[in-house]
Amino acid sequence: LNIIRKQTGGIIKLSQNKAYYPGTDERVVLIKGRPDSAYALLKLVHSKVRTRKAPPIINGRPFNEIRLQQMKLIIANSTAGKIIGTGGEIIKMIQQDYNVKLYITNVENPKEKRIQNERICTIKGDELSVNKCMVDLVERIAADEMADLDTNIDYPKCEDR
Repeated sequence: LNIIRKQTGGIIKLSQNKAYYPGTDERVVLIKGRPDSAYALLKLVHSKVRTRKAPPIINGRPFNEIRLQQMKLIIANSTAGKIIGTGGEIIKMIQQDYNVKLYITNVENPKEKRIQNERICTIKGDELSVNKCMVDLVERIAADEMADLDTNIDYPKCEDR
C-alpha cells in the first residue's frame, strides 16, 4: 500500500479487523485524493475484492459469490441525488453506458441500515465495465460540492446483521 500511496498521492485506510460497516460483514476502505488518485486506488481495491479467496463460512454465514461481481461505494446523500437524477434519468443512462447495474440505498426504507448523510452505491457487472463506471462516479463524487462525508471509518457496532 505504501508504494501505491506514493505513486498516486492518494490516501487509503482500512477499518480495523472485525470492524464492519453497520448492517454488513464488510470492512470499510477510505480513499481520499484527486479523482485520478482515487480511481487508481479504487481500481486496486476492486481487483482485490474480485480475486479474494474467502473461506466458505464467514461470521457463521456462507460466502456470497455474487459479492465478487460488485463494488460498493459510500457516498453522500447529495451525491446520490446527482447520480440518480430527475426521475432516475442519470442512473439509467450510467447503467446503459457502462452495461452495469447500479443500486443506491433508499433513505425511506427502514430495512436498509444506513448512517446519517450516507448512502451505499452498489455497482454490479463485469470487472472492466465496473471499472469504467467507477471513473464516471468518482468524477461525480469529486464534483459534488455539497458532499459532506465523515472520514471516520470507525462506525458504531451494529449487532443485527
